[in-house]
Amino acid sequence: MIFHFKPTQKHVLLLTLSTIFLLSACAKRQWVNPANPGAQLPQDSFACQQMAQAHYPVTLVPVTEIDTWSTNQAQQSAERAFKSKHLKHCTPYCPLPTVAPIYKTYYTDANQSPRETFSDSCLAAKGWSHIRVKQ
Repeated sequence: MIFHFKPTQKHVLLLTLSTIFLLSACAKRQWVNPANPGAQLPQDSFACQQMAQAHYPVTLVPVTEIDTWSTNQAQQSAERAFKSKHLKHCTPYCPLPTVAPIYKTYYTDANQSPRETFSDSCLAAKGWSHIRVKQ
């Protein structure tokens, strides 16, 4: 059986946007200051980062989520143990044990994104532009 695929405009648009996204993800970006070519990015960047840090200090917040890998491993282990013990006496419809989810907690900086946005806006206010550079 042979299937013929006829791309629609929607498929072409999706492929085009996906390609652009993938290529733009690989593009390098660089700060430039066309109004003041002699400007020093490290000094301006440091000053902006200091102001951003003052406005948005590091704030670590806990994030708890299900550790799917550990939970799956525990479930498989419980199923193997159950089958090895009850396989002789169990019908094909014997219910397998279920394992409670295993959680993991890590910490993330709640202010990281606003701090980066503030710093970028500060650099832009000083005349800097963040442009893509061809590789």
